[in-house]
Amino acid sequence: MIFVFPTLIPNAAHKHKPKKHDILPIDTIPTKDRIPSLTNNDDADEEHVHIISVVSSSCKRLLQNLLASAAKNVDSYTYTYHIISLSPNLCDTFHNQNLYNHGITCEYSEQLDYGGSVQYHSEEWKQRVLQKLTNYKKAFEKYVDYGGTALFCDVDVVFVRDPIVFYHKLTDKPDLVFSPDAGDKDRAVNTGFYFVRKTHETERFLEKSLDGLKAGLTATGGDQGAIQLVLNTKEFDFAILPSNQFLHGVHAFGYRVSHPKTCTSNFTKSKKL
Repeated sequence: MIFVFPTLIPNAAHKHKPKKHDILPIDTIPTKDRIPSLTNNDDADEEHVHIISVVSSSCKRLLQNLLASAAKNVDSYTYTYHIISLSPNLCDTFHNQNLYNHGITCEYSEQLDYGGSVQYHSEEWKQRVLQKLTNYKKAFEKYVDYGGTALFCDVDVVFVRDPIVFYHKLTDKPDLVFSPDAGDKDRAVNTGFYFVRKTHETERFLEKSLDGLKAGLTATGGDQGAIQLVLNTKEFDFAILPSNQFLHGVHAFGYRVSHPKTCTSNFTKSKKL
């Protein structure tokens, strides 16, 4: 089952005529199911989120940009940042910059990559994508308690406003909440930014996604295609964040922007946020 969150609407019911840019439930949602909505419950903001990113040295500057945007726009008491490095010496560099004083940890992947930049869809790129999802799963097991939440985040993401507060104020949300990739009424997810609440079911979801990626069951060659195929089985409930606030995927460039929370770094070159 898939849910779509309404955009900045205090109640689940739409009593007004929907505007073109409103986020509406897609037709796959049974009418008996509730549509998640925003709540004013301040206690919802207290849950600590573990942000997890996997990075190689070729993406160091992107990661620095991401961390700077998080430090500026996200409440530091709401998260701990876990960096898993695929490249040698990267954690040492961050240690020398005293990043550990800001709720950030860095550790090395069991399998290190000594190469530099790789070409999209090359065999080297596919190996790095596999390492990313493998390390996501390991970090999820290591750092996140049952009932806790992980935010898996690619390093080309920019925090424009606080997405964690937004996430906590969404009611009736399932355990998997993704940024969109192809529009509000589409089932396509973008795995550059997604929340996962830890349960036995979401552990099974990550395991199945990783197994699919290892077996080559992916439409894109990467983790996003493998995860999408698992979601398409409809075994797992998931939600999609509003596309006019979480600007990920190529569709975002054609959408109306409304108080964005996150975007990919190349989006900032074409839009004033």
